[in-house]
Amino acid sequence: MIGERSGRAALLACAAFAVLCLVAGASPAAAKKAKAKTVTRTFSQCQNVALPLTDHSVAQVHFTVPKPPERAKPPNGRVIGVTSAAVRVTHGYAQDISIFAISPAGFVVPLSLGRGDSTDDYGTGAKACSGSLTIFSDSSVTPIADSTPPFAGSFRPEAPMAGFVGAPASGIWTLLFSDDQTLDSGTVHAASLTFTYSYKKPSKKKA
Repeated sequence: MIGERSGRAALLACAAFAVLCLVAGASPAAAKKAKAKTVTRTFSQCQNVALPLTDHSVAQVHFTVPKPPERAKPPNGRVIGVTSAAVRVTHGYAQDISIFAISPAGFVVPLSLGRGDSTDDYGTGAKACSGSLTIFSDSSVTPIADSTPPFAGSFRPEAPMAGFVGAPASGIWTLLFSDDQTLDSGTVHAASLTFTYSYKKPSKKKA
């Protein structure tokens, strides 16, 4: 009888010790479990180009966002904020032009839809990234619809670029320029894109 009681007491002691270890996080399984680390990256790039924009045609500027490391979640990262898109275009009739931002997943946000009049251009100064580009930003006070060429400064786009938030980040982004009319033509000289994305990267397992 005494031996039976001693055996039960030993079992209870072992069980209590196991529970204590789990509560303290000292179990071997818990020690080896990897914790995911949130990584935040900002993509910002301006490209100097010389793309003709003729009657009833399109010009496209592509931005390649690298893929996060292996085992990152989500695999392509996730957009958490869009700062701006910016362009420098010379054209004889700015109202001919529409501009769109397109994500790798194919989501489209119109930045400018045939705005302006018979005057010229988007942006001023050098026909390159070093010039004064027309900036599209959700935080801007003035809508692009209420402005006139050469659209000097920063403007709120036709639709919020916040629509990209939550979308996959890596892949090919595009700024697309469309000339929808006849007679006048132009050139896309520069385009830029800036946004922030994040992903979870597993930490190295502890021994």
